[in-house]
Amino acid sequence: HPETITHLIPILHSNLEDTESTTRELSCICLSMVLEQVSSETFTTIWETNTRVIDTLYPRLLELLDDSHNPVRMAACKALGEFLTLAHVTASTSSFNLGLASMENIASSLLIQLDDPEHEIKEHAFQVLLVLLELQYQDSNGKFHENNKGVVEMMERQIIDSLKSHRDGSFCRLLLEKVHSKLHFI
Repeated sequence: HPETITHLIPILHSNLEDTESTTRELSCICLSMVLEQVSSETFTTIWETNTRVIDTLYPRLLELLDDSHNPVRMAACKALGEFLTLAHVTASTSSFNLGLASMENIASSLLIQLDDPEHEIKEHAFQVLLVLLELQYQDSNGKFHENNKGVVEMMERQIIDSLKSHRDGSFCRLLLEKVHSKLHFI
């Protein structure tokens, strides 16, 4: 039901700013579910008709990574992972593209979460970083491609920088191993 989804995403987006943590959490969960089900054509339609909502969605999700309630933060990670996946698929069929600066901002915000005292937060952020990394090697047909070497190299630099400041660099080291194993394919 593309028409319903076209109206639902802006509503969920606005609820991400609610004062109630439960509303923010449920909005992230619903957003994840919607983004997981929506086609790239519908996403493109939403982007073309309501550019502001889509263009401000990932920055708002990044802000929620610093929410005072951990369930909101974990739900935001899940929604961000779904958004990145859908944005990647959509980029191959439309002019929608996050670009290197956006990817750098996303990676940086997630890497900060890898230094969180809560293991669950680190785990959720790590999973989204893995999604971001894997997407650089897949086209919409699931095949490897080499067009996104710049994103992978940027992630490598950011991870190395994060290792210098994190109290516990275990997730950064794991991620760096993944990046290095992927760089061998390029």
